[in-house]
Amino acid sequence: MRLFSRLTAAKVDCVPPTVFTPADARRAMAASPPGTVWFYKKAKASRGQGVFPITSLEELPVEELQAAEAAAVDAAAITSKGASDAAESPEATTAGGVPAAGRSGEAASPAGGRGAVGFEGGGGGGGVFQQCVPGMALWNGSHKYDLRVLVVMGPGRRAWLHRTLYMRIATSPLVQPPSTASATATATATATAATAGSNSSSGNSSRRGEGGSSASGQGRAGQQDLSRAAQCTNISQGGAVVAVHGNAELPGYDAVLSHICAATHSVVSAMYDVLPYDGAIHYFGFDYMLDQHRKPWLLEVNSTPRLVNCNRTGAVHEALVELLCTVVEPYLAGEPVKAGSTGGWIQVVP
Repeated sequence: MRLFSRLTAAKVDCVPPTVFTPADARRAMAASPPGTVWFYKKAKASRGQGVFPITSLEELPVEELQAAEAAAVDAAAITSKGASDAAESPEATTAGGVPAAGRSGEAASPAGGRGAVGFEGGGGGGGVFQQCVPGMALWNGSHKYDLRVLVVMGPGRRAWLHRTLYMRIATSPLVQPPSTASATATATATATAATAGSNSSSGNSSRRGEGGSSASGQGRAGQQDLSRAAQCTNISQGGAVVAVHGNAELPGYDAVLSHICAATHSVVSAMYDVLPYDGAIHYFGFDYMLDQHRKPWLLEVNSTPRLVNCNRTGAVHEALVELLCTVVEPYLAGEPVKAGSTGGWIQVVP
């Protein structure tokens, strides 16, 4: 919650439109095109649990909506009290009368710009409401997928990510090919529908690890399936995982990796102000989703990522051994980390 508040306030442009209260969500959904999918993510959700795909607040379970509204009220009260206490403090302003909150960089007003639709109560509600990635890329034109990226912050103001990406693919198709208009459809239309069905089947095969398929399509051929099997890419919910080392697993890999490095630089730069970092090493799992232009959009930052399923091929184990040998051990020994000697780990900050 606090992190996404900071990212929206900093106008990090790889974050999908995100709001923090039901009131803001209702306004944002009303301003979105009809049928736009949003996700309500509970503050302590993990492994695909506590995430609800919705197109209106009325689709959210009543108890979840009530809890989110109550949490937003509590957060607003805490924020108001903090602002009142700061105003009464003799050190609350500078000689020029500038509020201390403004000096610290904390958001004290609505955060506008791309990646933010609204901001109330300091982002301290019971969860976040995040809009579906616009024009998301689909695996074989049918299945939703995201990319888990291993990120390490530290020691000091430095950050690294590993070039192996973990593509997680949902169990069921997100969209279905459009059906023929009537029983009198032409043979061409019938053949097109049959081809679409064949492509969908090949998608099921490719997501089990067979390479060579492109990640493309925006899911505009039909309405999105809001079921957990179609929307959830988490492996614990039945999704598949593919360790991506290059173009064989993900066409355009080099460009995607370059975009992810740039996005991670922006995210990490905003994170350092809200995390202790002196002498510490922080390990994260960043989850990105690509759009049709291969731009990565940040979905989540996992502070305790579960990597057992991603390690089915041993790729995670190899990455962590590289981290210890090429980054951590030289640091502990007081030796400089040599450029080009860190294996698959890429330094993105500074």
